[in-house]
Amino acid sequence: MLNYKKPVFWVILTVILLCVTTAILFMVMPRSEGGESTPTFSFEARVLEKYEGEWLVEPLEGTNERRSSDKINVRLPDGFEGDYETESIIIITYDGMIQELYPAIIPNVFEIKLAE
Repeated sequence: MLNYKKPVFWVILTVILLCVTTAILFMVMPRSEGGESTPTFSFEARVLEKYEGEWLVEPLEGTNERRSSDKINVRLPDGFEGDYETESIIIITYDGMIQELYPAIIPNVFEIKLAE
């Protein structure tokens, strides 16, 4: 302990820069091919009821979303102009977030289109 020498200024600076660089690399999410950094998920569902600004849907059997809930409130995306009939089968594209309530809620929907 008596022979302890402080590290050189450049060694300390290098270690700090290395730590900051590593932290930044872990925080950055790689971009997908479309240039979006948000992952997207989609599933097919049947329209049960329509309200202003959201629809109540039933995910079809075999979808992962069906494990969350048998009924899901889907908030319509901004500028949505589709007006599908009740019982229509639609494809919902969203960010993967499902609020686990009953019925469950998907707050961030990117697109809703009629299934073919």
